[in-house]
Amino acid sequence: MGDDVKFCHRVSGHRSLIFNRSISIEDPKTAERNLLGDMHDKNQRWHGKMTGGLQADFDKLLIALISDEAIVSIAYRQGKEIGTRPSTKLDQVINLWNELLPHRLLEANGMEVRIAVNGTHYGLEQASEGEKSIFYILGQCVIAPARSLIIVDEPDIHINKSILSRFFDAIEKMRSDCCFLYITHDIDFSSSRLDCKRYVVNENQHPNTWDIDLITDSKEIPIEIVTKIAGSRKPIIFVEGDAKNSLDCIYKKVYPEFVVIPVGSCVNVIKYTSGLNDKVIKALYRIECHGIIDGDNQDRHRGNLHQLSVAILENIFLIPDISAHLYRIFHETWPGETEHAKQVIKWITDDQTWRFKNIRDLLSYKFQGLISTSPRNMEDLENWLESIDLSSLSDCVASESINWVKALEAATSGDVFPLLKIMRGKEPLKI
Repeated sequence: MGDDVKFCHRVSGHRSLIFNRSISIEDPKTAERNLLGDMHDKNQRWHGKMTGGLQADFDKLLIALISDEAIVSIAYRQGKEIGTRPSTKLDQVINLWNELLPHRLLEANGMEVRIAVNGTHYGLEQASEGEKSIFYILGQCVIAPARSLIIVDEPDIHINKSILSRFFDAIEKMRSDCCFLYITHDIDFSSSRLDCKRYVVNENQHPNTWDIDLITDSKEIPIEIVTKIAGSRKPIIFVEGDAKNSLDCIYKKVYPEFVVIPVGSCVNVIKYTSGLNDKVIKALYRIECHGIIDGDNQDRHRGNLHQLSVAILENIFLIPDISAHLYRIFHETWPGETEHAKQVIKWITDDQTWRFKNIRDLLSYKFQGLISTSPRNMEDLENWLESIDLSSLSDCVASESINWVKALEAATSGDVFPLLKIMRGKEPLKI
């Protein structure tokens, strides 16, 4: 909104949800002025403590909403308002609440605001902290003057994550005349705000010295990843996997001085690591960024992109030294490297589905190399077709078979490392 902003209305993160059930009606304009404070005296509302004072104005919010409700209702009943009863600020709060929480309906009952559930009622003073937070924030945003900058500090306090994004989507839609600024540590909520600018606080020195940067969009890196790393005090490691089904806990134990972020496939790890090590991006976010990918029987180590010496992370549990340690943890007798190698061979050869995946990926890599040099016009097509060497595909399959035989021979002699470098099956972990 820029220069159109006429008023700044802040909802503090340090807010009290306690209120007096007994309230009295005031002139609506006086009630709003008491709630908002004198816009020409920015310290009035905060009692001289804008950064540390408790925002304890729930009573004032209720008085402002109910006073407006009462005066409009009285005017309508006395015939001063013709036609349909005008909508009040409390009506707006109730309508949005009931849209968001249809199983817990909010309603006005005289001077009381209450919640209806399955035919029973309870007053707002008996509501949960989450319900009070929703009512309080919603009421503050409804009361805010037209064309306000509404600052919401810690919007997620006490509010269930399942409705948090929808809640503020609805508020922003209702108060489309206003501009919103959120101060939050909740990455998911920050990522849910669309078509907006994001800033990161790098440093703050009391009382009023701030180091703040605008987070720039990146075509290579999703905003939720950018938001996670912005302002981080620790260097970053991107790893394969996702937050719900990942072995990133292993990396977190091994690298406690890093922030470990699972980002899905190895393609994403490579892309994000490369993107965040761009000189311009690196200077902006001021972080050191690394990536770790599975070995996958390929050589892809470049700069800050590292790869495991085994095909997949799960294979580290089959490295003799680590396996021996696990045996001790579970109070089992370590059979020795030779017997361990025999067991690994059995596990790996019982199901060789992973070998097909290896061959398929190697062939895919070869095909991609052929396609990358494809002709640009009809004149080049014939020469390109003649240049294709399909024998390289057969060589690829033959090479895999040779490596498989050599790895088995080494394992038979007690050295399982060659097998662990090519084996991408996860069956041993299911034993």
